[in-house]
Amino acid sequence: MKLPLSSEIQKAIFELFREVKEGYPEELLSALVTIDLDIQSGDKSITYVPDWEMYEICAFVNDFKSILDGLQNNQALKTRIEIMIYCYIMEADFPFAVLWNLLRILNQQQCEWTFSRVTKKGEVLTCKYPKDKIEEIQKLSRPKDLRIGELLGQLWRSDLRNAFSHSQYSLDKNFLIGTRQLSPISRDAKKSP
Repeated sequence: MKLPLSSEIQKAIFELFREVKEGYPEELLSALVTIDLDIQSGDKSITYVPDWEMYEICAFVNDFKSILDGLQNNQALKTRIEIMIYCYIMEADFPFAVLWNLLRILNQQQCEWTFSRVTKKGEVLTCKYPKDKIEEIQKLSRPKDLRIGELLGQLWRSDLRNAFSHSQYSLDKNFLIGTRQLSPISRDAKKSP
């Protein structure tokens, strides 16, 4: 699997912010400050809940990074911690919502704080899972020829997330094996004739 380099991801994020700052500077703040339209009937309220979550993500990552920095010869433990950090970051709502809103601005759409998509039938559905959020980000980044959607698509590995989150993997010195379809306990049942 080809993962994007951290420098590629940084460059894509900087590019997105720069495009909004240069083209729509008056809209930039609306992509960064979470507005809740439902907490008080008919009123817009700034909510700090996503900020608290983001603080926790940073604290979590930094705490485990300090553990990683202290590990010398235990590659298996390093890999387990790195996978845990990856899953934790990739499940976070706020970073995806900010990227989505920045892209919405560039596509001349209003910022929204309920991450959603519109089906072909016109039904509005909330994007609850990273895969859905990344697909929406990809959809909005393509017309503007921005790489952020493509890079997130390369970065997201639902099979890795599912294997780790459901303890359905085995770690060897050189690779991680997803065991869901290998174990008779978790494998999809065969259909009766």
